[in-house]
Amino acid sequence: MGRNTDRGRLTPEERSQIIQLYEKGGQTYQQLADQFGVHKSTVARILKRPKPIVSTLDTSTTPQQPITTNDDGDVEVDPVLFRQYKLWEISQDIEATRQRGSHHALPQFHRLHLQVHDEWVQLKKDMEEFDNMTNPDEVLHQIAMAVQGLPPILRDRLESMLGGDPKVIHLNRGGQS
Repeated sequence: MGRNTDRGRLTPEERSQIIQLYEKGGQTYQQLADQFGVHKSTVARILKRPKPIVSTLDTSTTPQQPITTNDDGDVEVDPVLFRQYKLWEISQDIEATRQRGSHHALPQFHRLHLQVHDEWVQLKKDMEEFDNMTNPDEVLHQIAMAVQGLPPILRDRLESMLGGDPKVIHLNRGGQS
């Protein structure tokens, strides 16, 4: 096949053919160069480039935007959604970096990805604990359990600090008053 000199470059299809023919085996760089009408160094450059990576990320679904506006027109940022969105953005950057072949930047992206992931997981955990704590019955139960676990002298001091009569206990202890 002769080189098409009016375009000056190989088409993506020709590049792909060179890779496929070389991977099948049996042809040298020089033979491929002669076949496509290019220099041997051009074939070497094509074969040494990183192969395109098929994306494993679901780029069709963008996570929910972390920034919203409330009824008063104030801007609010949900910290959990913000980090989830940042994880998605960093994943996109990692994929783009791989496809460009800029592998020197990948370690920094991976460290950032891990850091944001850890923050996201911790925030989710904290939010779940907070959601459980916002149940008034659960909060009162936890306070009662903590007070019951105090030594009597500390319990008495707590009651006097709260303004109760130190000789009268107002806490419900297993059905007693």
